[in-house]
Amino acid sequence: MGAAFGGHLEVMQWLRGTPLFTSAQHGHEAVVRALIKVGVDVNQLKENGMTPLHVTAVNGRETVARVLIEAGVEVNETEIRGTTALFIAAQHTYPAIVKMLRDAGAVLDVTLDVTKET
Repeated sequence: MGAAFGGHLEVMQWLRGTPLFTSAQHGHEAVVRALIKVGVDVNQLKENGMTPLHVTAVNGRETVARVLIEAGVEVNETEIRGTTALFIAAQHTYPAIVKMLRDAGAVLDVTLDVTKET
């Protein structure tokens, strides 16, 4: 994460993807806040349609999910198979994230396309 704080965003992208995705995945709230402060798009998409919010839902990163929601992340964005962060948080049994997403306006109805792979 030092590379992101040091301003070497290209190094982070080369290593494992965008700094926001990596920070969200590992629960680095301070880095996520710093990236948002410098204007990083909280709604950026990976090739599979996942957003940083999806990554926080998969990994149970409550504090990062809260930061992303406060920054205006789209809570109903779907990844390639049609799953939302709410669906993922419920599937992985992270009730605090489920509540946070519901309070932020996440909808419950989801249509999955199980023929697509992530």
